[in-house]
Amino acid sequence: MKSILTIARAEILSVFRNRVLTSLIILFLASSVISIYAGSSTIRTEIAAFKLAAQLRAESGVSALPVMPEIAPLHIMNNSIDYVLMVGALLAIFLGYGMVSEDYRDKTLHIILSRRVYRDQYISGKIAGGVVLLSLLHWAAFMVELILLGLAGTGSFGIKEAGLLVFFHLIAIVYMSLFLLLSGFFSVVFLRSLPAFLTSVSIWLGLSYVIPEIGRSVRTYLLASDPAGQTVQSTLIPTPLSDAIQAISPAYHFRNLGDYLFSGLDKVNVGFPLFSLFLILILPVLVGAGVYLSFNAKEIGSNA
Repeated sequence: MKSILTIARAEILSVFRNRVLTSLIILFLASSVISIYAGSSTIRTEIAAFKLAAQLRAESGVSALPVMPEIAPLHIMNNSIDYVLMVGALLAIFLGYGMVSEDYRDKTLHIILSRRVYRDQYISGKIAGGVVLLSLLHWAAFMVELILLGLAGTGSFGIKEAGLLVFFHLIAIVYMSLFLLLSGFFSVVFLRSLPAFLTSVSIWLGLSYVIPEIGRSVRTYLLASDPAGQTVQSTLIPTPLSDAIQAISPAYHFRNLGDYLFSGLDKVNVGFPLFSLFLILILPVLVGAGVYLSFNAKEIGSNA
């Protein structure tokens, strides 16, 4: 256990000597502020539009008021989903692509494994360091969001909303850990940082953007005309094929969970996306097992 903690601590400290990683960390924390500012601005605009419409109707003698927009306290956090999908996943890849390859390049891996540090301890320490760092970042983001949500004043924010926000950050840690482990896996396979990074980024782009876009492109159109038959409106609706394609993407399932949590549980007509939660939880386990198996199979040094 002491060896694992030592390696994890060294892994965390090494991050702050990397300017790119430090910049991504700052950007990730700043995204919490940006998300709340953008979301609250949108909601304030909707409220202002409602008040203006109500005023105009009252001045014109119309008694029926427009419908007040429904505001969920966490609705202003919707942009956080995109920030995790983009900045968060990229940050995790940067944390993991040199997990093993950098020690191998610096010729320190053989030395570490020859000093009564077993392979399982070494790789466990590397993974633990990355996951702990991601957890600390989300804890810091959560504290910032609590303060800003209290100041935003766009809806009642209580214990239930705080619990939902905690749950979102826990799921985000797991989601980002998936890409940390994925890039760590290629770091073991290639034992070189550049191929590991490029492969991880390519898979991330494919899973997060290409596949969902393909799924959206095979949706079908539902045509409907107004009662007078003067205009025809088209609406895109999902098909079994489009749903099956999008289900391949972890980003699709993470967005499902985020949309559910931030839309207000009392206003959601669909059930909790349990299948999405299952996939988000099981995928890092499977990829993590691949990291252990591939590292133990590598002919690197002693203590195999």
